Amino acid sequence: MLKRISLSFLCLFISFALLAQSQVTISGQIQNARGQIARVDFPASPLDGEIESHGGVVDSEGNFKIRFTLKEPLSARFYHGPCEIDMFIEPGDHIYMFFNTVNFGKSLRFSGSGAENNNLLGELFAKFEDPKLTKGQAMVHPMEYRYQSDRNRREKLELVQNHLLKHNVTREFAQYVNAKVEYGWAIDLFDYPFKYAMATSMDNVRNLSENYYSFMNDVSVYNDDVVDLPLYFEFLDNYLMYRFKQTYSSNEIHYESSYVKKYDFIKNELQGRPLYIALAKCLLDGLDFGKVEYLTTKYYDFIEINPYKEYNQPVIEAYEKASKVGAGRDAPSFNLRSLDGRMVSSENLKGKTLYIDFWATWCAPCISELPKSQKLKSQLIGTNIEFVYISVDDDLASWRSFIDRRRLTGIHLIIPEGFKSQLAKDYNLTAVPRYMIIDKHGTIVDSNAKKPSDPQLIEDLKLANQR
Repeated sequence: MLKRISLSFLCLFISFALLAQSQVTISGQIQNARGQIARVDFPASPLDGEIESHGGVVDSEGNFKIRFTLKEPLSARFYHGPCEIDMFIEPGDHIYMFFNTVNFGKSLRFSGSGAENNNLLGELFAKFEDPKLTKGQAMVHPMEYRYQSDRNRREKLELVQNHLLKHNVTREFAQYVNAKVEYGWAIDLFDYPFKYAMATSMDNVRNLSENYYSFMNDVSVYNDDVVDLPLYFEFLDNYLMYRFKQTYSSNEIHYESSYVKKYDFIKNELQGRPLYIALAKCLLDGLDFGKVEYLTTKYYDFIEINPYKEYNQPVIEAYEKASKVGAGRDAPSFNLRSLDGRMVSSENLKGKTLYIDFWATWCAPCISELPKSQKLKSQLIGTNIEFVYISVDDDLASWRSFIDRRRLTGIHLIIPEGFKSQLAKDYNLTAVPRYMIIDKHGTIVDSNAKKPSDPQLIEDLKLANQR
């Protein structure tokens, strides 16, 4: 009898588990298909940046089918060739899509369970999706841009509210689509300076009046229901950047301590769940682009005060990786191919103070610093300081050609597998440019050194050379 009860309970448990992970199917037909794959991507937590992707093969007649299981309703992004659109998918959905790649937005239709939600998203896309920006494109005056964005928001909200009144949608979809309109509108307004710079090919963006930014009074900064949506996260990032710049002038913020200042600023600016996800993001950015030794106190503060433990793990992992290449640690060893084909190891360079420049030929900020680096190197001839340029380029021939054309001197090395290599992981290299100072004993002096154009770098190098 006891065995029968246990078996029945087990069967019931399995049934609930299967219901909790319901099968989803997204199928359809594509006219003028532009590739052999259709896929759906689900962004994970905005803190880890990982993507869960599911794909299906597009056959010769344009038919495809994608199957996966889903635990809870999620926003997603559908891709095929140049065509992409936001979707909202719930457990048990069986969605059929039809579209023509030539006129994607106008031809897109959904049917099946889950279609009503996605037809609304398709209608929003067809009516309001912004065209791609091109250089030289004319830009309207800021307040005219603001007027157009406000009008689009009103029209979108009207469309959404009419849909919600006519259809029995879930609470999760209603929250998502309203957030998509509200936070999408705010992000669009925050984007004006960037769009202006892109359109006019100017480095300096125009300053906007406080009246322009009054839209922030109409947006809810605190929204626990959508806090993990990438869209909300992007809005929060823009909001904090604007408020931070309002609070501190540029000469009050030194790059090396900027993440410490920002961490304290966020603690005073936000509350609730948005506070802790913003603090986590600040630490992750600081551990990637700042100095781990500056952030140690803030790291331990966050681990102690954060009540949302799911935000801890990405921060812990990032701190552990960054700590391995913090100041005072032994620099990871390397053995890399040089420009003339020889292998150069870190052991060969012991006894020299090294200024390491991680770069790539496709990285504009890297390239803009190279002339300054070459000039600085020429000022330090006769010292024990060596400039080592380590490229993450995939193409060996392009790398060599670039250096030859620019007549770049110094020790030039290349990591064959770029960011995917073990060496990139050893150095916690997630982006370029990145600069590092290593003393003659092979000890890291500065894990995220100043760039060549910084006038204080020469003093840092001279001090490191005296160790």
